[in-house]
Amino acid sequence: MDLHAFANGWIDAFNRRDWDAYAVYFADTVTYLTPGREEPLVGRDTHVAQDQKNAGSAKLVPRLIVVADDGSHIVIEGMFQDERRTSKWVTILEIRDEKIAAERLYFDRLRPSS
Repeated sequence: MDLHAFANGWIDAFNRRDWDAYAVYFADTVTYLTPGREEPLVGRDTHVAQDQKNAGSAKLVPRLIVVADDGSHIVIEGMFQDERRTSKWVTILEIRDEKIAAERLYFDRLRPSS
């Protein structure tokens, strides 16, 4: 499996707002943890619905994609931005059976785009 292509396809599906294609990347029981959340969200539908709710018109702009030698993880650093806000983010995707089994997302506070 080409994990760089996998990561780029996942980002592309998000940026196109193709939520059906985006959902295919996640395992049924994916866990999703972000700052300020004590317990992870669990489940593909829950994860996708949360992303849909918070996406607005922002795009994910990757700056760095690193894959683990053993294919178990993908780390992506980039920007989440639209015409009025910008946020730096890093996500760690745990890959199992060619799906995202867990995501840990870290981000800074949104600030107005310049």
